[in-house]
Amino acid sequence: MRINIAVLLTAVFFATPANAQLPAPGFSLLWEKGDIRIANVTHTRYVKTIAFSPDGTLLASGSEDETIRVWDAATGKLLKIFRPQSKVHSVAFSPDGKILASGCGDGAIKLWDVPKTAFLQSLSGHTSEVLSVAFSPDGATLASGSGDYTARLWDVSSGAMLKVLKGHIYGVSGVAWTPDGKMVASAGSDNSIKLWDAAGGACLKTLTGHGLAVISLAVSPDGKILASGSADNSIKLWEIPSGKLINTLTGHQNWVWSVAFNPATVMLASASSDKTVRLWSLNSTTQTGSLPPFQFFIYSIAFSPDGKSLATASCASQDITYECRLGNIRVYRVPAQW
Repeated sequence: MRINIAVLLTAVFFATPANAQLPAPGFSLLWEKGDIRIANVTHTRYVKTIAFSPDGTLLASGSEDETIRVWDAATGKLLKIFRPQSKVHSVAFSPDGKILASGCGDGAIKLWDVPKTAFLQSLSGHTSEVLSVAFSPDGATLASGSGDYTARLWDVSSGAMLKVLKGHIYGVSGVAWTPDGKMVASAGSDNSIKLWDAAGGACLKTLTGHGLAVISLAVSPDGKILASGSADNSIKLWEIPSGKLINTLTGHQNWVWSVAFNPATVMLASASSDKTVRLWSLNSTTQTGSLPPFQFFIYSIAFSPDGKSLATASCASQDITYECRLGNIRVYRVPAQW
């Protein structure tokens, strides 16, 4: 069975809350936006994506409310608002932190000047929602994945499209670079992952094993492991560059929307429609803890560059039609033992 992520990204899921095992001691909530008990400025729809700036001082969030908000990562103070006039599925900072890229529901990729709080340019070419964006390690190239079944590479300076990576037969919901910038991984609703040569655009490997759509990807800081989250409720770990399956992590009771490696430790975090964020040890490939259960499912998670903070993106409140009316962002302090 194959699932079109581009269509179902806007669907409402009635997920049965999972019994998250092994609470993670020591994780403390630093700040939250969207706590229904507190009147504060936040998104008015689901928060779909979050990303820390490379220096860890900023946190960007993108939402179905057609805004991107930039927060002080330490205090939660709202610093900037960008308005792409379309639902935001993905955000990413350039390696120098000066540019913020957003993948939007109208098929455009918009680039923003962070210091000047200004629009830079729009990258056009995709013919469906842009579900994922990621900068190359040197910041010169941007990768994107779309519901139009393609991943694409763009020249950040000129905005020119460099390559169209064709091979998936359904939407591409995730893209990720290896730390050396030589390969791009793409996650497909056709249940596969593809590894591409960034310079030539050739497909080097196709990784199969997931039983449903692959939704999210993350590459370990050392570039040796690729993690994939899927609608089959599992996380798989793959060896780079061989593509060999290392292990399958099970425990989530619903779709795994986001996976993220801690840059400072051997820990992987995952977020799911089962309303949990789970923590996994790469040494033992077992679940070692989980954050307190959320009220709604979690779309995105991100570690700060120093590994000391973990951010989550979700919803805080729905109306009687089950439409999210208040986005939720939380930032946790990661204890030293993790």
